[in-house]
Amino acid sequence: MPYVMTTGGSTGCNHGGSAVLSSSSKLTIGGRNVVVASDVPNWSIAPGCSQTNGSNGEVPCSLFVSFTGQSAKLKVGGQAVVLDLFSGTTNGKPDSTGASASAGQSKFSSV
Repeated sequence: MPYVMTTGGSTGCNHGGSAVLSSSSKLTIGGRNVVVASDVPNWSIAPGCSQTNGSNGEVPCSLFVSFTGQSAKLKVGGQAVVLDLFSGTTNGKPDSTGASASAGQSKFSSV
């Protein structure tokens, strides 16, 4: 079963950028807030994306524009929780592939 992501988890782009996970949820696991679907558009991908050659038309990844990997059943405050199945598409060019995710905890899973 996939684990529920918390602000202690991690993801980013496939080019080395790391997302800064934030959460509006009041539910915590191990002292870290659970991430819900409405939080993802607020994440920034910190500097680190290697797509930086603007003369070749490259645009560094800075945010997720779409994603999958939220729970079909578990919700917090009416919002689906995000699972470590998270997969996102970024605004980077030419490649907008997101990296795999880590939940940041191993005590609570969902479907």
